[in-house]
Amino acid sequence: MVRSPVLALVTLSTIPIILILQIITQTITRAMYEAERRAFAEASTNVERATSAISTVKVHNAQKSESERFDRLVDRGIAALLKQAIVWATSTSLTDFFLLSTFVTGFWYGAKIVRDGKASPGTVMTVFWACLLGANYLQILVPQLMAITKAKNSMASLRTVIKDDPTIPAPNNPFSPVGTPITPTFPSSAKARPLSIKRIRPTRCRGEFNLRNVSFAYPTRPDDLVLRDVTLFVPPGETTFIVGGSGSGKSTIAQLLLRLYVAGGGEITMDEQSFAYLDEGFCREHIAAVQQGCILFDMSVHDNVAMGLAGAGPDPKTGFVRRPADVTRGEVVEACKMAMIHDFVESLPEGYETKLGTGGSALSGGQRQRLAIARARIRDPTVLILGEPSSGRGQGGFS
Repeated sequence: MVRSPVLALVTLSTIPIILILQIITQTITRAMYEAERRAFAEASTNVERATSAISTVKVHNAQKSESERFDRLVDRGIAALLKQAIVWATSTSLTDFFLLSTFVTGFWYGAKIVRDGKASPGTVMTVFWACLLGANYLQILVPQLMAITKAKNSMASLRTVIKDDPTIPAPNNPFSPVGTPITPTFPSSAKARPLSIKRIRPTRCRGEFNLRNVSFAYPTRPDDLVLRDVTLFVPPGETTFIVGGSGSGKSTIAQLLLRLYVAGGGEITMDEQSFAYLDEGFCREHIAAVQQGCILFDMSVHDNVAMGLAGAGPDPKTGFVRRPADVTRGEVVEACKMAMIHDFVESLPEGYETKLGTGGSALSGGQRQRLAIARARIRDPTVLILGEPSSGRGQGGFS
């Protein structure tokens, strides 16, 4: 541009065409990426659903229909991939064509101004090669646009799941995600000035809970209150049973105490500190749960039990943060004996090193719950919430 601006502009005259071409390409492929992602996501969900209920599938002799459904979904994803390949192949070939056109335009106009005596051959070659090198770097960038486009679409789908709006204060919005910064509101006469409040981390946890006039409705059913003006006191250091019929709100109370949801009305306090101002990490370090549906990993029995220490925070005795890798075999054995599953584990082919399979598929429902209890024993939390821990062992459930 300094030596010969007109020659540089003529040489790079195809660059705007390339930019327009890339905008059109990304606009067209966006819908194709979404169709591909949706098809493969449905195929993955179909496989997970069928394998987790493989006994039911076999009973109804539905192996063929499940396989055909999976093939249809995969074929739909492949069709979307082929369409993307055609679009990107066309775009890449046209981009290369326009980039290589700089040779033609550059040499044509360069020869013309040399003939007219407006520039020397050295100036023309300097400008031409500078432009050509710059265009080549743009050519290297084009393939990366495919990855960028996929990343943008993946992030868009992820944000639809998160739906995180940091401008909505947690205390006033019952369905805001846990961890949303608290933004105090002021009367209309006062000047509103959002403030981020640092959450409280007490020095110790006793485990006393107070629910005062708590009301709650799940986000999917905002007009159907599960809890209405519930007042409840849970003393520390004692075993408290919450009993009731199905749908009475027992599990909902457990999830509110675990801070998986935020109460829509009323107040919940732990050790006389409101949940709205308590640090979520502090609560999760001191509150653990054994739910009806236990999540186990495709790891050994030892590793699954030791996983209870994940996110447990500093050890109250030593002050050091222990991790699952720090758990000894003796601790795991002691926890399994307490959960009355040690003898069963010993009978497995590799004992505590036996792999449990995806979701603990090698165990029955009751055995999975016993392992979850052993995991909770390893964690040794201040508060342990049991969600019908005996329901998987053929007995009456309780919370």
